[in-house]
Amino acid sequence: MFLLPSEFEQSLGLKSGTLARQIINGGKEGPWGLLETGVLTLSQFAKVFGKSLSKEVGREIDVKPLIEGISYKDVEALPEIVEAILCVRSYGLKTALLTNNWFVDENKRETLLPVDTSLFDVVVQSCILGERKPDPAMYRQCLQELHVNGDQAIFLDDLGVNLKAAQKFGIKTIKVGSVSQGLQELSQVLGIPLDSPAPGTQPTPRRLQLDEKSLEDYLKLLGMKDTGRRLVLRKKPPGKLLPSAHAVDREFKVMSAMAKGGVPVPTMVALCEDDSVLGTPFYLMDYIKGRVFKDTALSEVPLEQRRPIVMNMIKTLVQIHSVDIDKVGLSDYGKKGGYMARNLRRWVAQYEAAKTHEIPSMTKLIDWLQKRLPENEEISVVHGDFRLDNLLYHPETSEVLATIDWELSTIGDPLTDLATCALAYFMPSDNPLFTGLRGQDVTAMGIPTAEEVVQEYCRLRNLPGIDNWDFYLAYNFFRMTSILQGVYKRAVSGQSSSSNGEIVGKFAERAADYGWEIAAKSPLKPTKAGLEPSNTSGEQKRHFSTQASSRHSRL
Repeated sequence: MFLLPSEFEQSLGLKSGTLARQIINGGKEGPWGLLETGVLTLSQFAKVFGKSLSKEVGREIDVKPLIEGISYKDVEALPEIVEAILCVRSYGLKTALLTNNWFVDENKRETLLPVDTSLFDVVVQSCILGERKPDPAMYRQCLQELHVNGDQAIFLDDLGVNLKAAQKFGIKTIKVGSVSQGLQELSQVLGIPLDSPAPGTQPTPRRLQLDEKSLEDYLKLLGMKDTGRRLVLRKKPPGKLLPSAHAVDREFKVMSAMAKGGVPVPTMVALCEDDSVLGTPFYLMDYIKGRVFKDTALSEVPLEQRRPIVMNMIKTLVQIHSVDIDKVGLSDYGKKGGYMARNLRRWVAQYEAAKTHEIPSMTKLIDWLQKRLPENEEISVVHGDFRLDNLLYHPETSEVLATIDWELSTIGDPLTDLATCALAYFMPSDNPLFTGLRGQDVTAMGIPTAEEVVQEYCRLRNLPGIDNWDFYLAYNFFRMTSILQGVYKRAVSGQSSSSNGEIVGKFAERAADYGWEIAAKSPLKPTKAGLEPSNTSGEQKRHFSTQASSRHSRL
């Protein structure tokens, strides 16, 4: 129910409560009811309501100021409400919105809904349904779409008449007198906290829950007091793991070093390698409140903000690759040189071990890559999985606050990172790993093209160009195919716990096709560094150019 401002009554010299009587007494057939059930649009309502109100007070009333005041254009949700909804959903519970609202335009296409609908699993709008609270149809529709019974739901509202209607379906109700009171009661009923320090996170499964007393004792040893400082704990999972899996000590080391080099990373607090504290090694870092963009199309942000977001991603990548390895203490972080040859052999072996059937494009792609290994590799820290969703952005600006997930980092060829973050341009939108931009007009979307991304990287690093860019793009598709084939084999053999392992794995063949498509069109010749002799090393190499890159951006 929209609460009409008393100021409007005062400005017209009306007796307090006049508007409320018009709304309540009118019932479903009154002006407000007609508006909320979709019979009237907002402009039509203004005429009917103005006429009805004028009759009530005995003189002509202009309701235009009132109508302008209920546009909701500048309304923002209360942060504590949003946080509570995110907390509820993080526990696997569904959320729904039942709203008495109306159509804004004459064609009844746009509804007045000033909230982020992604916060809710179900949204029931009175103007679309043709009924309004407290009509039973609103509650029935909601329960049906949630696929629950009434006794499995909780309904919050500030009006008793709406609460009583919900109770008839067996729904537990909470009368909201204030935001804090409503959330406190909801928290008590659900038995979960609704003030999580990190909205959107999920509760820890029982098998992974920490010994809080032991952790508290450890924090005391560090001299940390309860000052409200928010921390993130990252630890090895329990059980037997491969020696290099979840190497939290390496992550702690590289992020500490990157901070010295000016790379945006969370502040590292402490590394604990004593298994007696929490069962496995872990580290602590400062919590950073920011945004993570999982959709590479950046559809959730305004068009004018998208280009700066992408370009700041590239700026951050350049910062990583510009760090002096020796000065920050990473001289022993990995082997220097021969990175591409080592990794090519490794992933070929992984692919062969996971092969379930022949993928012709993969066979051709491997041969092409083996003959075109880079003759001169740069050496820098490589993130290993540098993508948009591994960056934390400022809540309101395009500034990168932190680079996270350094588990695959090492010393290697920096161009592999650049190719990894550019893969989205060559992946389809139905890619099961992340949303791709393949075939889309990224310029119209406000996103820089693939060639612009590479040119910006080269500009910031003062590079003349990348003469074998095709190799790195094709290599990343080859590596992806090898990984996906492994996922697929584990899925079909019953060794995978992932419910979508087979779906993801079946994408392996398409990934190989995309990689071979790039390789087949490339003018790159075999190199001396290739695994087979080449007599064409003296030929002129192609440098990255707008024309060449444009070809790829249309793949």
